[in-house]
This record gives sequence, structure tokens and C-alpha cells, in this order.
Amino acid sequence: MAVRGQQQSVDPPLLGGPLPCGRSIQVRGTLHSSLWGPIVPLGVQLGERHRAHASVPNPSCRKCGIALQEAIMRWGASNRRSFPWRDGDRTPYELVLAEVLLQQTRADHVASVFGSVVERCPDWDSLAEIPTTELEELLRPLGLQNRRAASLVALARAVRIQGLPSSASDLETLPGVGQYIARAVAVQLFREAVAPIDANVARVLERVFGPRKLADLRYDPELQRLALSLVPSEKPGDYLTSLLDFGAVICRSRAPQCDQCPVPSCRFRTLEEGSVKAVNPASA
Repeated sequence: MAVRGQQQSVDPPLLGGPLPCGRSIQVRGTLHSSLWGPIVPLGVQLGERHRAHASVPNPSCRKCGIALQEAIMRWGASNRRSFPWRDGDRTPYELVLAEVLLQQTRADHVASVFGSVVERCPDWDSLAEIPTTELEELLRPLGLQNRRAASLVALARAVRIQGLPSSASDLETLPGVGQYIARAVAVQLFREAVAPIDANVARVLERVFGPRKLADLRYDPELQRLALSLVPSEKPGDYLTSLLDFGAVICRSRAPQCDQCPVPSCRFRTLEEGSVKAVNPASA
């Protein structure tokens, strides 16, 4: 708990060193990131005093985090996309199945085959017993059908034996379940306080707060810490799906819709408005 008049230590933000509220920094060289490329030329002032969530958000500032969290939740209340696995009557099986299929695949593509897969395999038992070649045909429109089918059958057989774990760490021990899937399932099914981070989530957080330090977002401690600090205790699943959809619809890798963005302050938008062109490489 903060004590009035006592100096608090702050974690370094994602963009270089600490930027405590109420301070400004002068860039002494060109900054680079895997997301933006060159983003700040020599001598550009990044921020003045931090007042009412200034144009350069600080990841160590609780107010900046709350501002982003609330903006995402408000946007999501009216704009979250509708998919079969998000319906109120979805089963845990359907959610896990969807999260596995969504890996490196657009949600609308998964939606086009999801109904057929669930109709043929409505539960773990039927998925565990389906001939792999038949499942491959159902998954063919998504591509990589051989690998997907083998992974799903192995997962189903493991769950049939041991049941579906109820924590992210235990979920991650299942075949074909990595960090993101485990956390996404744990947040939505069990309301566990974990932070699933995929490319969409990372892009939003980096544009608002600054680029991460490590190429592999799974192991960047500052990005992981920031993402976790933003997960609300109430409706964490709604926050996750809102953040994912916001990254896919508004904060897109190409041609982001900054004019429609409800987030009150954002480093990426500030740089653009200040005529400092932020570059989005095709790989972002």
C-alpha cells in the first residue's frame, strides 16, 4: 500500500528505463522494436507531465492500466464478436476445442468448421474415438489438418483418462496445450487470474505502453507482468475476449483504426499524431 510522501519503487516500463509519473524524458537516439521498426527519431520529446492519463502511458502507473482496462471493457460490451464457442450454453469441451483450433487461425475460419466438428464429435469420448482420417477431412479447410487431427485426438484421449484440469499450470501438461491455450481456458472456465498473451494482445499492450524486450512474448517478464496486472478480478473472460477482438478489429497489425480507438492515451497514436511515422512491418 502506498504511503503518502514515501518514494515508491517502480518496475521498468516496456520502453527502456523507468518513466515515473510526473517526469519527462528526452530520447537520445533512435528507438527500435520488432513491432514498429524505427519509432522515435533523435531528440523527440516523448512525454510531459503525467496528468489525466497523458499521451505517453506508463506501465508502472496504476491509473494508466485502469484507463486501458476500462476502455477495453466498455468497447467489448458493445463490440465483442459472436462465435459458437462464446455462447452462454457452450460446454468446457467446446471452449477447449475452439482454443486449440484458433491457434494461428482466424476466428471466422474456425467458425466455418466448428459446427461440423462438434456435430460429429460432441464430447471428449467421440473425439478420442474418431478415425484420424475422418477428422482430417473435417479440418481440411483450416489447413495443417494432419497435425491438427493428431493433436486433438491425443488431447481427447488424455482428458478421457485424467479429466480436464482446472488450473493453467495443469492444463499445460496436456498434449497440444501450450501457455496461451492453458491460460485462455483457465481464465474463461475457472476465472483464474492468469494473462493469456497472443499476437493481438501483445500488439495492443506494446502500442499503448511501448515495445517488449524479448522476441518470444511468452518469456518477456515485463510484458507478462503488465498483462497480468490488467486482468480484472470480475469477468476476466469478458476482458480477454474484448481485448482479443479489439486487437483484431481496431488495433490491427495493418491499418489500425486509431480514429475509432476508445483508449484515452497511446504511445503509438501519440507518435502518429506528432508526425513521427510509426512503421508496421508486414510481419507484425
